Amino acid sequence: MRDGRARGVVLEGGEEIEAALVASQPHPVVTFRRLLDERDLPADFVTAMRRFRSEGTSAKINLALSGLPEFRAMPARRTAPSRHHAHLPVHRLHRARWDDAKYGQPSHRPMRR
Repeated sequence: MRDGRARGVVLEGGEEIEAALVASQPHPVVTFRRLLDERDLPADFVTAMRRFRSEGTSAKINLALSGLPEFRAMPARRTAPSRHHAHLPVHRLHRARWDDAKYGQPSHRPMRR
């Protein structure tokens, strides 16, 4: 952080990589409470991040495929919901360990084809 802005990243080995723009993919709490030093953030924002709660995470991925995918968490049905979209119920996503993301970890049991 320099002049109130992220100017790059520091790798685990100590190497610094400067960048014109820094984007962070993790959950906001991971970004603002673990990856950044709270002293570099406005006090009211730090307070808001300490109170921040979320029920889970979600992701949307658009793919161009030759057919509908089949997931172990949701075996193929004879009649797909749409010829263009496959939807997975929320409880099946949680079974695929989306809860791991809440703790800053990749899924231990990702959904696979």
